[in-house]
Amino acid sequence: MNDAKQAAIVRTEIGLTIAGKGITLYDVMDYLKDDYSPQLIIDLLWLTESEMNAALSYIEDNREAVEAEYEMLWKEAEEIRQDWEKRDGNFLEKIAKMPPPPGQEAAWKRLQELKANNKIYMHDAKPAAIVRTERGLSINGKRITLYDVMDYMKAEYSPKFIRNLLNLTESEINVALSYIENNRSEVEAEYKRVLEYAEEIRQYWEERNRDRLAAIAKMPPPPGKEAAWEKLQAQKARTKAKIDGQA
Repeated sequence: MNDAKQAAIVRTEIGLTIAGKGITLYDVMDYLKDDYSPQLIIDLLWLTESEMNAALSYIEDNREAVEAEYEMLWKEAEEIRQDWEKRDGNFLEKIAKMPPPPGQEAAWKRLQELKANNKIYMHDAKPAAIVRTERGLSINGKRITLYDVMDYMKAEYSPKFIRNLLNLTESEINVALSYIENNRSEVEAEYKRVLEYAEEIRQYWEERNRDRLAAIAKMPPPPGKEAAWEKLQAQKARTKAKIDGQA
């Protein structure tokens, strides 16, 4: 627990987590290492001030232990990335080989023609544009795809909220919404395939990583961080004992 009331850091199956959220301290650390301000992290991760203060306090009070675990997770993530590249290669190549959704063959054919021509979609709203990159239909100059925007639209988020959440300009959100509206069938068809592929990936990693957390727990600490690692293991044991006691 931390001093910030109604907020706590707990250990769950995904690691050190803000209680009641699917947000880990490693998510917060990602943004801190990129020099994001606490207020911006609050907005991006949809946290309360109390939750953000609890996270910052825990990281500060347990710096070495948290850094050690964060480093191990990054190492694991890099191993997964390399394994993924070997397993499936280019993401869009695999999507391109998938058959169209039933009943959307015409829209899918049109989409493949546009891909083949490497067409760039410009809009009246300048300087924003929708372009096709290795990630798919994207907002020019951003790492944001139309599939990201579609996720929030499907959840009935307002355009203003999507704009703030994805750090877009008014021109960029307008051009994204305009493209989706003007090319609804084609975008929906591609979005559906992206979701299906994402689910396939999720199931693959869920099966592959079933015992990985146990394996990680048995890994030796990074050289020179033995003391921090022992502190981390002690914290894990205390948390587990507390959870078992509440069961």
